[in-house]
Amino acid sequence: MCPASGRLITTNADRIRAMSDQELAAFLDGICYGRDEPWERAFKASCCDCCPTVEATDEYGKHCNLHECDFADGVCPHGDSILWWLVRTQQVE
Repeated sequence: MCPASGRLITTNADRIRAMSDQELAAFLDGICYGRDEPWERAFKASCCDCCPTVEATDEYGKHCNLHECDFADGVCPHGDSILWWLVRTQQVE
């Protein structure tokens, strides 16, 4: 409550607590790009490590293994890693 105006003040934490799972996933995605996110480790272990790969050779002759998401505009067919992590039961890491 703001003492001057008497209005209820919404903090950043209040705004985050009020978000849907989808809104929170989008918010986290926007602030955590390229860091060691806990959802990426768990998602990779559960989905990516089991995902079938196809051996390929790029235009420079380099051999690599491609996952399903490497063919679909970078979109994983298993879904969004952050949203997947948010709705899982809490894991102690």
